[in-house]
Amino acid sequence: MKIWKEGRHFIGMWDDGQMNGYGKYVWSDGKTYEGQYLNDTKEGFGVYSWPDGRTYCGFWKDGKQHGLAEWKASGSNQIRYGQWSEGKRLKWFNIDETRPLQE
Repeated sequence: MKIWKEGRHFIGMWDDGQMNGYGKYVWSDGKTYEGQYLNDTKEGFGVYSWPDGRTYCGFWKDGKQHGLAEWKASGSNQIRYGQWSEGKRLKWFNIDETRPLQE
């Protein structure tokens, strides 16, 4: 576990002084990311959560949301599915549209 002065911390795998593999990063304001890292960067599958209840559960590339993901808004049980590219949402899908993409 590594703890920084301002209160953020990381529990997970390290390689050559960098976050590599699976881990959980917690910011001092309550945001969290739990998932894969490559060279200190979010890469692969992971879940990013905000203190207000929003979550992004999906894929990351070069530290940015990239690929298919599940999105949950704050204060709601409604889940939406979308496609992201380089941190920007491209479109929303309904559940039936995501099934062919997952097969």
